Amino acid sequence: MKNNRAEIMNWLAKHVSKDIDFTQVKTKLVKIIDEHRPKPEYQTQKIAVEYDHLLYFTPPYHPALQPIELKWAQVKGPIGRAPAANSTETVQRLIAGLKNVEWMWLSLFRHVQGVEDKYAAVAKARQDEEAKSLANTDVADDCSADSAQN
Repeated sequence: MKNNRAEIMNWLAKHVSKDIDFTQVKTKLVKIIDEHRPKPEYQTQKIAVEYDHLLYFTPPYHPALQPIELKWAQVKGPIGRAPAANSTETVQRLIAGLKNVEWMWLSLFRHVQGVEDKYAAVAKARQDEEAKSLANTDVADDCSADSAQN
C-alpha cells in the first residue's frame, strides 16, 4: 500500500468502529485495513441477486470445474500429439476440433456438475461433523456446569 500514514489513519478512523492504537507500525495498520476492507461487489452478483439466482465463483486453477478448459484440452490434445506441418494445417485442425464442440457441451457440463456435487457433499459432511462436534461440546459443558453446581 503506497498511502502515507495520515491517509491510513483517516481510513481507519472512518471505516473501523473499534479503537485503534495509531502508534502501531504502518504494516500493522495496513493489516487492519486489509481485515476491514469491503469485498468487491461485481455487477454480475447484483444482477444474479436481483433475479433470485445463486452465483458461484470457481476457484482458480481447477480445470475440472471449467467446462471450457476441458473442451479446449480435447481440441488441443490431438494437435499436440501429431503436430501440423505448418500454421495453415494447425488452423484447419483447430477448426475441425471446434466443430465437434456442440455435441460435447452437455456431457462436459454434466461432468462438471458431478464434480461440484462431490465438493458439495464433502462440504455438507464437514458442516454436519462440525455441528455434531459443537453439540457434543455444549452437552459436555452443560454436564460439567451441572456437576459443578452440585
